[in-house]
Amino acid sequence: MSKFTFKPTPEPLTLLQGGLASKGPGRPRKAADAIAQEKVADISKLRDLGVDFSKNLMTNQIEFVGSGGSIQVIEGDRLSWLGSDLAMRFGQSLPDARLKPAVQFLANENAYDPHIQFLERWAEEHEPSEGIHSIATDYLGNTSPIANAAMMRMMVGAVARAYQPGCSMSWLPILISAQGRGKSMFAKSLVPTDLFAEMNSDLHTLVKESYRLHAGWILELPEIDQFFKPSQAEVLKNLITLQVDEVRRPYELPSKAKRGFIFIGTSNEHQLLVDSTGNRRFVPIRIPDTHEIPWRQLREERGGLWAAAIKLYREGEQWEYNTGQLAEISVYQDDFLERDPWHGKIETYVANKQYPITADILENAIEISVSNIHNGHQRRCGRVMRALGFENCTRKMNGKSQRCWARTAKATEQQTYESDF
Repeated sequence: MSKFTFKPTPEPLTLLQGGLASKGPGRPRKAADAIAQEKVADISKLRDLGVDFSKNLMTNQIEFVGSGGSIQVIEGDRLSWLGSDLAMRFGQSLPDARLKPAVQFLANENAYDPHIQFLERWAEEHEPSEGIHSIATDYLGNTSPIANAAMMRMMVGAVARAYQPGCSMSWLPILISAQGRGKSMFAKSLVPTDLFAEMNSDLHTLVKESYRLHAGWILELPEIDQFFKPSQAEVLKNLITLQVDEVRRPYELPSKAKRGFIFIGTSNEHQLLVDSTGNRRFVPIRIPDTHEIPWRQLREERGGLWAAAIKLYREGEQWEYNTGQLAEISVYQDDFLERDPWHGKIETYVANKQYPITADILENAIEISVSNIHNGHQRRCGRVMRALGFENCTRKMNGKSQRCWARTAKATEQQTYESDF
């Protein structure tokens, strides 16, 4: 049998490859000046439509006035159907690829900061109130000078975060009372509704999805006692102390966002601090069980308080605590500590010991035999010793270097805050 070979004629082969017509050179690229003119025309077209795009510098989101007169936020996939919205309202729009950069330009051109608008308005309309120095007493029923100073510092810190986004604000007050006494309403009443946000996500979500934090100026951390666990100490520290977040909103590229907000914690638990979570980050303020917070009064009087906070900020009032003030606070915090059950036994055992050793403490104070001691016991003992004011050191004992604990000035004064957090 002869071998058969198929040889297509040129014309069918040409058809299979795309047709008989010869391939043209394609659409020529636009010159740079033509692209520039197109961008200018796009921006002018949107301006002529009368849509006011603006950028909220607090939330870093683009806003515009919708058809019903309400403020619309462009987030997620909202931009993908904005062109259709404009076409339905005005009978004209732009191609989607050109709409986004034109909207971003107009929004940036009309950027505003609601923190600053709020503060400047209150500073102009109100006289500074001396009540800035007695907020805890006047509204929370707490006469402690430390509590009053903390609330004043909190407000000055909030002003600082508005005028200096990303500045240090490494602590927060925690309002403590029985449920239903108005703790959250106090926090909400400090500012207009759109400047307040309640953070209900878990700790790891707030750190991982930090764009959630940039939703307000005063952020409440409700039931903050749930975060006070040794295993979460480092995560909690990062949540509170970071000054700039790496933000990645859904459908957007990551960006850096300086923090312009402060935290207020609330809790129903009176003994919520634990020795391993860096207590110097927190100033608990106890609200008496019989006290009902006059949050409506606060809403009426907040203008003068913020005017006073602005005045203090401009005069150089400090909102962070120095070392001496932290030492004073650590004694105050003692009433809010959730003591480890080992605390008393270890405190008694080391009272007359100059350089105690962990193994000896566990064997003699806690009655755990040396053969049964494991890493968990050692870490727990370490937390108690640091709470008592001791620090690790290495000394020569019987001719050998030995890890032990050294008494510090804090231990002598029986202070109870974690100095290295």
